[in-house]
Amino acid sequence: MSYIQALVIQKDSNIFVNDDGTFGQIMLVPTPSSGGKVDSDYWASPVIGDGIVGTGFNYLATTAASTTKPETQSFHVVRIIVYNQQQATAWWVVGNSTQYMDASEQQEDFVSPPFMMPQTLAAFVPEQVICNVDGNGLYFGVLAAPTLGAGRYFAKGYLNGVALTALSGAGYASAATLLTALNASWSNVGTWTKTADNLTFIVTQAAGSGNDVLSAAITVI
Repeated sequence: MSYIQALVIQKDSNIFVNDDGTFGQIMLVPTPSSGGKVDSDYWASPVIGDGIVGTGFNYLATTAASTTKPETQSFHVVRIIVYNQQQATAWWVVGNSTQYMDASEQQEDFVSPPFMMPQTLAAFVPEQVICNVDGNGLYFGVLAAPTLGAGRYFAKGYLNGVALTALSGAGYASAATLLTALNASWSNVGTWTKTADNLTFIVTQAAGSGNDVLSAAITVI
């Protein structure tokens, strides 16, 4: 029997959600010599609501070479099926069919080290439409921030499907320094302020449309 190591976001009807909110488990997936068959390539799009990341995915058939994402946070998966008598088992594997076949071929040919399927998946961020109006008649949005503790703040996001300027990869040691970075690098979203308890960051738009979609999150690591 031959298997490859892969990151699986769903097996049959079971979707793998981790305690930290990320998705996927490293599993052994059968290669073609062990009955694994490529069903199709798909774009997997996380189900995201207003301010929350859901617990599932929408799948859209595609090709292995496609680079046109249907949504900002969509990513490639390949569905692998094994038929056993009258029963079938399906894995939704991060990566595409070309990667699966390359990894399987090298595993079956005992190439060392073999080609590896993608092993990690970036955390998804919730989205919100900046359509609420404050007391001054300006559109605003909010980002919740965890308690800092002994960690550092990190933030990533998109505005209307376009990635916002990457912030420091080293993170920020205080809410004040994060706020400065948001106003320096994410000023195209609006003007950023924060609450005194450092648990909420607020962006206000002086000339908002009421239709801007902000997909972003602040985390502490």
